[in-house]
Amino acid sequence: MSKFLIAAISICMAACSHTAPYRNDRPMTPYAPAHELIPKCRIAVQFNEDEASVKESDYLDGMFCLGLMEGIMGANDSLVGERKLFCIPEPGIKTWIAAKAVVEYAQQRTDILLELQEPHFAVAALAAKYPCK
Repeated sequence: MSKFLIAAISICMAACSHTAPYRNDRPMTPYAPAHELIPKCRIAVQFNEDEASVKESDYLDGMFCLGLMEGIMGANDSLVGERKLFCIPEPGIKTWIAAKAVVEYAQQRTDILLELQEPHFAVAALAAKYPCK
């Protein structure tokens, strides 16, 4: 009886796995253009300067910017020496300060807002604000 049960379960598993895809067939989508990041980072800065002035419906956009800043700064921290893309002074900065650097850089470099994607623009902004010596 146990051989029959094992065979039945194996057949069911094979049948189920046949219909389930093993790979993601969706096309890769690039990051959004940099100009879409700026309003999100403005919300993140506004949230940290005056939380009460930010609508709850905007929280997710602000958190997206902060998450991107955290990821970029963390990735940069893992690089060694001359490979670093930017050099934040010790003891470091909060993610909303990085978001503020992105917003300020956007005001100075409107020419590249449509050329770069969100993470590339953020790295350029942080490199401009915190260059390595």
